[in-house]
Amino acid sequence: MSMIRSTVLLGAAVVGAGAIALLGAGAASADSGINLGPGSNDGVLNGGALNTGVLNFGFGNKGILNLGNGNTGVANIGNGSTGILNIGNGSGGVVTVGDGRNGLLNIGY
Repeated sequence: MSMIRSTVLLGAAVVGAGAIALLGAGAASADSGINLGPGSNDGVLNGGALNTGVLNFGFGNKGILNLGNGNTGVANIGNGSTGILNIGNGSGGVVTVGDGRNGLLNIGY
């Protein structure tokens, strides 16, 4: 029973997200795709301005799920980071935490 309930809730969430995305797309006439902001975004569910890809929020992000400004890659949080799952500013690589970190699994300041 809980599996059915979970499936129904997931379906409702997807429908709700789609409706919100369509409302955002209607308000953002300069965007390409379904985006949540009026800032010339390309892709799907981008908020902010000049973002390209999927679920980017901020300014000038490219990739998937980047939060901040000028990030490129996947799941970067901060500013000017590249790579995968970097938290901080100006970091690159995979799973770095802190500012100016590069490489693999670098954590610290």
